[in-house]
This record gives sequence, C-alpha cells and structure tokens, in this order.
Amino acid sequence: MQTQAQESGKRGANLGDVLARHNGAKYLLRIRREAGYVEFSILEAGDNGIRRVPIYQDKLSGMESFFTALPL
Repeated sequence: MQTQAQESGKRGANLGDVLARHNGAKYLLRIRREAGYVEFSILEAGDNGIRRVPIYQDKLSGMESFFTALPL
C-alpha cells in the first residue's frame, strides 16, 4: 500500500488509503474547527444534522484531537 501511494505521487499511504482498500471512506466528511470544538456533518450518508464534539489537548505533547462515533 505504501509503495502504491508513493508511485502515485503521494508521500505515503494514509488512513484514506486503508479505508478505501477495505471498502470504507464512502462519504465526504466536512469538518469545521471552532474555539474548543469541531463541527461536522455527513450529508451524503443521509445525516443532515450538524454534530459538535469537544477538542482535547494532550498535556505532554500539546497535540489536539477529537473523538466521535460516526453514523455509518
């Protein structure tokens, strides 16, 4: 998978490549970051709602992340 990604001009394989190989990544996920949270919707999956989840910051690394369960 890594070699295929590099041959197609990418730096390397990513999560989208893994999901595509296993018949996932079917819908576009639009994400908007705001102060302290992210909002997203998955219109193509028939979910018209806008979901909001908090952003967490790791105290050691400073990395930010969010967690959600997607309605797919």
